[in-house]
Amino acid sequence: MLAREIMNTRYQAIYPHDSIKKAIEAFRSSKLDTLPVIDEDGIVIGVLPRHNLYDALLKGNSLQDTCRPYVVSPPSTLRTDFLYDQTIFEERVNRSRVSTLPVVDEDGRLAGMLGKLEYLRASLNQTVKLNALLQSILQGMDIGIITIDTSARIIIFNDAAESMFGVTPEQVRGMHISELFPELQDYDFILRTGKRRLGKKYVLKSVPVIVNMIPICENGVI
Repeated sequence: MLAREIMNTRYQAIYPHDSIKKAIEAFRSSKLDTLPVIDEDGIVIGVLPRHNLYDALLKGNSLQDTCRPYVVSPPSTLRTDFLYDQTIFEERVNRSRVSTLPVVDEDGRLAGMLGKLEYLRASLNQTVKLNALLQSILQGMDIGIITIDTSARIIIFNDAAESMFGVTPEQVRGMHISELFPELQDYDFILRTGKRRLGKKYVLKSVPVIVNMIPICENGVI
């Protein structure tokens, strides 16, 4: 994912000569933990972390005092075409000591803000879209597909399986596979070993079928 695709564009930038009061108002408006600081041309020249604002108040500064002494400059920034990599992002965050970084265009002008929250939100949206796509593919196939979890309970039962066995997904979802198909064997072996079983003939609910059992593994773990 590129930075411009997931960055937060609901922010309020401030200028280094702005007052502490204005910074507080900007924090309340944007809900960010770091404010971008720009010059008159919109070029990012620093950031104001929320904790620096707290320090200013604890040191007795008035609301009319300028933010300038508490601005972190020069800032660590990301380009709009930055391909998000969590390791690289965390390195930059640790180096800059702020959790949200400004995203800038090729001229250094502010385009957005990007932190872990934006990445997590984008990742969740992407996961939802991928799951919807997977469900669409599974439901469109003309072969029966049934998936179970590591406890052998049914989690997916597609339309073709419903037509074959005369039960709906709502009826069987969460059911142990042995309750639906007492004749079915080998699923426990697959869950233990991660090895597949292909082309085995069964009669399930009076329906002759050829069953392929394939574990879904990640890093060798089902």
